[in-house]
Amino acid sequence: MAIQFPASPTNGQVYQGYYYDSNISAWKASPVSAGPVAIADVAPTGAIHGDMWYNSLDGSSYVYVNDGTSSQWVEVHSNTAATPGSILQVVSVIKTDVFSTTSTAYTDVAGLSLSITPKLNTSKILVTGNIALGSSTIDRYSVFGRMLRDGTAIGIADTSASARDRGTFSYQMGGFEGPMMQGFSFFDSPATTSAVTYKAQIRTESPQTAYINRGLEADGDTGITPRVISSITLFEVAQ
Repeated sequence: MAIQFPASPTNGQVYQGYYYDSNISAWKASPVSAGPVAIADVAPTGAIHGDMWYNSLDGSSYVYVNDGTSSQWVEVHSNTAATPGSILQVVSVIKTDVFSTTSTAYTDVAGLSLSITPKLNTSKILVTGNIALGSSTIDRYSVFGRMLRDGTAIGIADTSASARDRGTFSYQMGGFEGPMMQGFSFFDSPATTSAVTYKAQIRTESPQTAYINRGLEADGDTGITPRVISSITLFEVAQ
C-alpha cells in the first residue's frame, strides 16, 4: 500500500521513516543510525544525520536530520499521554540575600522570579513557596505578599465587600522582631506550552519598611535574630 504523505510538509518534517527535503520538494528515506538510541533528559551533542534520541524526561523521541542547509533534532514521537498526576518537570529559585521596600504598592521582589515552559497545555503548575517576611517595627503593621503569573495576580483571596487586601501570603507584626516564614501551595492552569514567568511581590503598610529574609534586628549585629532564606518551586503536573 502506498504511503500517503502529509500535504504541505515543512522542511525536515519526518513521517514513517522519511523526511521532507524542501530543496528538491521530495520525501527522502531517513537513514537509521547504526549505534544505540541515546537516552537522556537533554539533547545529545555531536550528533550526526540519522542519530536517534529518546527524551527520558517526557518520553518523546527525535531523529537528527541534516538536510544540507541546517541540522537539528526533529521530533518523531510526542508523549501527549502522560500519566495523570505525574511530575513532568520541576524548577526552583532560592533567595539568600535581603530585600526591602517602603512602598505601599506591590513591588517585585528581586531574586524571587522564575520561568517554566510547560510540556503540555493541559498541565497544571503546582506553585509552592516559603517567604520570610520581616518589618522595621514590632507594632501591629502588616506586610502583604502575592504571586503573579506573567503580570496577573494568582493564588489570591476572593473579593470581599470592603477594601481589604487580596494576597497570597501576609503577616502582621506585633511584638515579634521576625523574620516570620510564610508558606503557600496552590495549583495554577496556564493552558500554554510557551514560557511563563512566576514571581513574588510584597508591599508594606505605612510607615514601616518591609523586609524579605530579615527582621527588625534591633539587637544590632548579634546572634539573637537570624537571617534566613526564601524560595519558590514550580511542579508541572500532568492531568
